[in-house]
Amino acid sequence: MTSPQWRSVVRVVLPYLSPRDDLCLYIEGPLAASPTPASPGAEPADPSGILSRTSYRVKPNREVSFGTYFNAFPASFWAAWTTCDTVRLAVTVSGGGTLKLFQSSAAGVISQVTEWPFDGSHLHRTFDVPLAGFTEGGMLWFDVVANTEVTLDGAAWQVESAARQGTASIGITTLNRPTDVLDVLRQVVADDVVASRIDRIHVIDHGDQHVEDLPDFQAVKAKCGAKLAPVTRQQNLGGSGGATRGMMATVDEGLSDYHIIMDDDVQVDAEAILRMIEFADHSKTPTLVGAHFMSLLEPTRLHSWGEMIEPTRFWWQAILPKENGHGFARRPLRSSPALHKRLDVDYNGWWMELIPVAAIRDVGYALPIFIKWDDAEYGLRAKEHGFPTVTLPGAAIWHIPWAVKLDALDWQAYYHARNRLVAALLHSGGVRSKAASATLTGTIKHLFSQQYSVVELRNQAVADVLRGPEFIRTTLGTRLADIHAMRAGYDDTDIRPAATDFPPVVTQKRRALPLPQSIRRRGWLVLLGLTNLRPTPPIASPTDAVRPPHIGWNDQWAKLAGLDSCLVMLPGGSGVCWYRRSRRVFLRQFGRTLVLNFRLNRRWRSLVDSFGLSSSYLANRGPWDDLLHLSAPNGTVD
Repeated sequence: MTSPQWRSVVRVVLPYLSPRDDLCLYIEGPLAASPTPASPGAEPADPSGILSRTSYRVKPNREVSFGTYFNAFPASFWAAWTTCDTVRLAVTVSGGGTLKLFQSSAAGVISQVTEWPFDGSHLHRTFDVPLAGFTEGGMLWFDVVANTEVTLDGAAWQVESAARQGTASIGITTLNRPTDVLDVLRQVVADDVVASRIDRIHVIDHGDQHVEDLPDFQAVKAKCGAKLAPVTRQQNLGGSGGATRGMMATVDEGLSDYHIIMDDDVQVDAEAILRMIEFADHSKTPTLVGAHFMSLLEPTRLHSWGEMIEPTRFWWQAILPKENGHGFARRPLRSSPALHKRLDVDYNGWWMELIPVAAIRDVGYALPIFIKWDDAEYGLRAKEHGFPTVTLPGAAIWHIPWAVKLDALDWQAYYHARNRLVAALLHSGGVRSKAASATLTGTIKHLFSQQYSVVELRNQAVADVLRGPEFIRTTLGTRLADIHAMRAGYDDTDIRPAATDFPPVVTQKRRALPLPQSIRRRGWLVLLGLTNLRPTPPIASPTDAVRPPHIGWNDQWAKLAGLDSCLVMLPGGSGVCWYRRSRRVFLRQFGRTLVLNFRLNRRWRSLVDSFGLSSSYLANRGPWDDLLHLSAPNGTVD
């Protein structure tokens, strides 16, 4: 057996490029004497101080802090989930100054552990900190105070370990984003230390625009070497099957301890991959390790710190809803107490997550129901099999925030509704979930909002679920084309860049209704919404349509319910829709909505049983193997 040695698990790093908008995620300073939430106490760090990926120069009479998102050590997570009992800070510095070591509590209270005055060249020092007191929360970091010019030559957080160094294969699913895929490939092999822990990179291509056709592909392929597997071409099954196919490839090759799922349209600091692997190597039990979600539009803004499933309505939500949108440029980690508490999640989104191969062999493969809920379903299934999920601070990707996407109102509305119900049936534990009633409520809201194409798709989702688990397999290859056909012809699918692109003649409008503030007013609003039974008014004289301000979906339906005609700006400024009420469409869809959801509620327990009996079968590769190997000879292209 290998004797324990001190092993770096979190290197202190700087951005690849300088200057960077996200530099405050790596380093802060110069510092004020006493940071507070109202006055964080840090000016932007000097990008000219970046000497390399791991070294930084501090000007004389300045203090900088590495108590940042990427460089603070998440002590509570290592204390709670790994076999490690002590962490060591190893630093090498040159110049004259003082290094101060800090720790925080679960409440974010900061205290100084020790300090080290130094003066010399390439001085090396280690500091050991027991992890026993960090189980519920807390982080570790250090600041550098420069008397003369100081260079941080290198630093790392280390643990004493005899664990073998695990390796991972990466699966990237893509649909007509070849440039994005090429960028991701560049990023994951940019650091030789990280690349040494990657066995293979599998690209699962569902589209007709291929990364291999880009002029720069051969150069990137040469950089990746044997790590880049031949690209797998796969039929577009509604976006489905990419995660499943990637898992299959990793398990079949047998090279890796872990499989990492990664989106194609992300930016990633490759150090995150190394940290996820190291955390998994030292976990007490095989653990799924996920990355945080930063906004690609505002690189210092946190989009998701962790995900959970609200059990009664069976709906996903943020573990820290008040911190969604947290801006580290305005509120550094040191002055954000809520982010110092250890938070346990139900699952991690598949923007990036590491899954042990041992877990895949036990839990099974991802259900090929991609677009929505495949990651949540897998996290819940893994948890039921004894494999926890940890969303690890200091590991993150940058992705476009969901708020600017149209996925609840476009063709993906079908997958939102269908996959939520499938996940609820598989994991509600036999208890009648409110997912069924919430599906009805949501569909009615869309109906009152004149979003008739969305209602059509949500009703089809319920109808498919009522067919039982076999529907997934029988419709996987055809449902996407069906969805596009179902949406055709509805007014709310006609999206134009601006309101002025619509003709000036609109249907007669009515006064907008106030937002409901109580149960009584909600009931009143529903009754007013039933004015959809009134005949649709004829075309009126040219006039401006009602244009309510952009508001969240929870309130938007209430604004739209009392209108005959409305021009609506879609999320993220993605376009404008002209919603028009139709009594004929309303009556047809309202009746079908009630019938389908009545049947869903009545049959819920029997559906739980049928999906539960099929869960092991669905998680196997057997039902999907032929469907996931349809496109090219041998399923790959070199």
